Amino acid sequence: MATLFLDSSAIIKQYVAEIGSTWIRNIVQLATGNTIVLSAIATVEVCSALARLRRMNQITPADELQSRGDFLFDVKSRYIMIGLDDALLNRAAFLPSQHQLRALDSIQLSCAIGSIITLHTTATFLSADNNLLLAASKEGFAIDNPLNHP
Repeated sequence: MATLFLDSSAIIKQYVAEIGSTWIRNIVQLATGNTIVLSAIATVEVCSALARLRRMNQITPADELQSRGDFLFDVKSRYIMIGLDDALLNRAAFLPSQHQLRALDSIQLSCAIGSIITLHTTATFLSADNNLLLAASKEGFAIDNPLNHP
């Protein structure tokens, strides 16, 4: 059993078949006992990604609807969500200059840092973004990329 922080590029693989989906689905299963932690912004990012995939005809409208519903159900019932607050946003404001991160990636990393403080545990940071993984590693996280698990 482990605590895993998944950014949007990792958790979407639970709902859409992509490289790394099987691996993500295996580690997210309830039977593993793993604690799955997401940033509150993942809700918007994943729903936006699903809509983009539908617009690009990579998934059907029915698949988008089903995946979005499944994801939002899991957000409410399975995942620990790290909400945005002033302390988190203040921490995120400094991360771009320290790690050359984009705004939302800085918020993701700040949420991950906040999660280990809140949950009093260590966590592995999962992302398909190597730049974000490098920053997470420099912040002391164990890291893994679902793209390394085809």
